[in-house]
Amino acid sequence: MVTHFIISLLLALGPPLKQFSLVHPTSLTAHLGDTARKPIVSIEESRIDSMSLLVIKDTVGSYDILLLKLGKDYSQIFSFVFQQGLHPGKTLATYFSFANPVAFETAVEVNRFPERALGRIEFKKTEAGKVVIAHYQGPYSQVSMAYDAIRNFMKVSGEEPIDHPFEVYLNNPSLVKDPFDLKTDLYQRLR
Repeated sequence: MVTHFIISLLLALGPPLKQFSLVHPTSLTAHLGDTARKPIVSIEESRIDSMSLLVIKDTVGSYDILLLKLGKDYSQIFSFVFQQGLHPGKTLATYFSFANPVAFETAVEVNRFPERALGRIEFKKTEAGKVVIAHYQGPYSQVSMAYDAIRNFMKVSGEEPIDHPFEVYLNNPSLVKDPFDLKTDLYQRLR
């Protein structure tokens, strides 16, 4: 059982480390020999509405502790959301670097800003605008395919990016047994 857990953890946290979750060991182990399954990525041009976000900016020295930091940051944000009687929307993260140290933001969309922030939580208002979305379904360990699809779209289309792309998590990894059922949308704002 310990071996299954270590293999699952290594696969879930393997490079490139974009999102993290401890996945049920038996579900990941069942797919170790399954080379026929591939993640799915599709690209869509769209528009996004403005968002009111509660954000924690953070940095970790290495990927080894990123999972713990993400969990603490989201826990702090969601506790504040519920204490303030807010309604959560999208759960997202933006990664500013993937080399050590890893700089990132955890964020939760809310229906309104409360009167004041708490601790490290900041308010951020994003503008509506044009985006390209890479709809990704598959293990987090292969989410770099979505980033590659966005880069290829940008190259072919000639569109120019605004800021860093951000990941929106569409399902809860602690409730998804099969890592190929994990869903993430990667948004890139466009000029």
